Amino acid sequence: MKLIKKLFVLVVAALLVACGQEEKVAGHLYEPFVHPGMFQNSEDLAFLKDCVLAGKEPWLSAYNRLKVETDTNFTVKSFNYVSVGAYGANSIGGKEFSSAAKYAYSCALLWYVTGERIYAEQAIKVLNAWSYALWGFDGNNAKLNVGLFGQYYLNAAELLKHTDSGWSERDVKQFERMLRTVYYPTIKDFFTEANGNWDASMICTMLCMGVFLDDHDMFNRAVERFYRGDGNGGITKYIYPGGQCQETTRDWDHVQLGLGEFAKACQVAWTQGLDFYSVADHRLAQGFEYASRFLLGYKVPVWGDISYRYRERVHDIYRSVYNHYAAVEGIDLTNTKQMMDKSAEETTWELLSATRHTDGCLNRENLDALQVAQMIRPAETGALPAGGAVLENAIVVKPGDNIQEAIDGSVGRWVVLKEGVHVLDKPLQLHSGVRLAGEGRQTVLMLAKECDAPTIINKDKNMSNVIVRSLLIEGATKPGTGFDPNYERSGRLYGNAPSREGIVFLSDSVGRMKDIRLENLTVQNFTKNGVMISGASHVWVTRCDFDNNGSAVVPGPHFHHNLRLAHVEDVEVSGNRFDSSLWGHGLELSVSKRVRVKENEFARNALCGIYCGDVQDVTIASNLIEGNSASGINLETLMDGCFNVRIENNEIFHNKGYAIEGLAKSVLTADNISNANLYD
Repeated sequence: MKLIKKLFVLVVAALLVACGQEEKVAGHLYEPFVHPGMFQNSEDLAFLKDCVLAGKEPWLSAYNRLKVETDTNFTVKSFNYVSVGAYGANSIGGKEFSSAAKYAYSCALLWYVTGERIYAEQAIKVLNAWSYALWGFDGNNAKLNVGLFGQYYLNAAELLKHTDSGWSERDVKQFERMLRTVYYPTIKDFFTEANGNWDASMICTMLCMGVFLDDHDMFNRAVERFYRGDGNGGITKYIYPGGQCQETTRDWDHVQLGLGEFAKACQVAWTQGLDFYSVADHRLAQGFEYASRFLLGYKVPVWGDISYRYRERVHDIYRSVYNHYAAVEGIDLTNTKQMMDKSAEETTWELLSATRHTDGCLNRENLDALQVAQMIRPAETGALPAGGAVLENAIVVKPGDNIQEAIDGSVGRWVVLKEGVHVLDKPLQLHSGVRLAGEGRQTVLMLAKECDAPTIINKDKNMSNVIVRSLLIEGATKPGTGFDPNYERSGRLYGNAPSREGIVFLSDSVGRMKDIRLENLTVQNFTKNGVMISGASHVWVTRCDFDNNGSAVVPGPHFHHNLRLAHVEDVEVSGNRFDSSLWGHGLELSVSKRVRVKENEFARNALCGIYCGDVQDVTIASNLIEGNSASGINLETLMDGCFNVRIENNEIFHNKGYAIEGLAKSVLTADNISNANLYD
């Protein structure tokens, strides 16, 4: 059925093209391009020039600083091939490429404001030197070099091309040749495997290339990546509901880099009449306010272990974002403004290129504070229910003690794992009546490095009355986020991860296992399923964080997921987070009855947010389902089909498929909000 639908979409698109009608995708640009039209349009540039010449602040001071910094004796050194390793190592031409980019743009701005031809000549000299020399990029940072610095060459070129600069048609054509034969082939496929700041920079530069070349296909390729990127790319992949960024657990140089690149992409899109700023409940504003609040010294809610690296560093990225929301949306980003003010005394072209003509009518009085979208917050970290009697009777296990021995002798008592890392050399076996708890995320349960197995299993097939709560179950070979969460959280992106699973409870008939509660757990980084339960009734999964589970280990991709439920009945899945499965669904539910899925977040999974196959009497209500790389919800017929499914009050955004795919018998959909899905 899925294949037939995709073929149908392709056939319709082909017919539209054959009939001379272009299939239009919501959010894409089809109008003629505005020129100049990257960071600023002609009105913005005229306003900037007027402010400088009239001696208005802060524009005059920024202009004066830029003029002092811009040496008209700058020497250009270009290369045929630029090669830069990770973090700038082993650079061949990298420093020359980046410094020339910013110099050319500085000169182009000064040319526009002053009309002094020396600046136009210097900018043209830089563009020509690289246009006639550059053949390609290599090394770890090839795509990043084009993403981060190509946009400045392009903004300089746009100003020169659309003013009386003296840039010849022959030289313009050579610059275009470099864009199409060097820049675009380097970044056209983006970089799914990298942290999200990479794609953000490439989105911005590709938008600029589309403008300069009047190429709608190129421009819209970047638009599509912004809305529905893969991996860590795209606005909902990089900035989570509530504002936390993908690199928040890494360091604040990279967070600010990523936010700044998305801000510039929004700036270019706005110049061309597209509103990226309001996308996903003003997700960009949420990201800026979250980061600003933390950098100003406040506490923020966080999934994972927040980084404090480079918290003291301030990047000059805040002005365009603050001014847009204040002038256009009437929204006051109070923390963002404080961060903007911190960089006010040093800013040069960052301020000048962020200037909009709407800045002239800014009214900072009577602005509404940003209403941040409600995020599913990290749950309570307390280990046990209230009641001193429970604590007094608990068996306390310290790291290094024998957990299995404590469980086997518990007989109705709580087993409490103390804070620290508890390492298992084989799966932990639970029997009926076990109540296992930790002290929140500070209690880490994980397998020994050499062990490929599930972490927790059922000892017998009729297990009942089991509670597991308030601990972190880790699938990686070492605990902690590490410096680079995109690499160190599991390592499985690079093919060297063990074949591990989190919790696996299996029985041979529906209802033989019963009364299973998973509460306030973090289950992360498993190559196989985070949790799999099959053959059970009366199951509760509440207030848990399932993240980064489900990879392509044997038996292959698309087989493992964050949470997999099969042959279960009378289940409630509520208040959880099912995010970032690398190869699977957020939730896979199959051949099951009477299941309620409510108030969860399903985001950034490689397949669907929620998959249902041959289910009956299922309610999917009040969930946030966004940024998944297939459909938001998929109802599929395996044998008998799906019956009596209610889908109501869900927010289904930015999924790279349908909002709701497939059909069910007696399906009811009501009051769902669907936006920016590929096939809406």
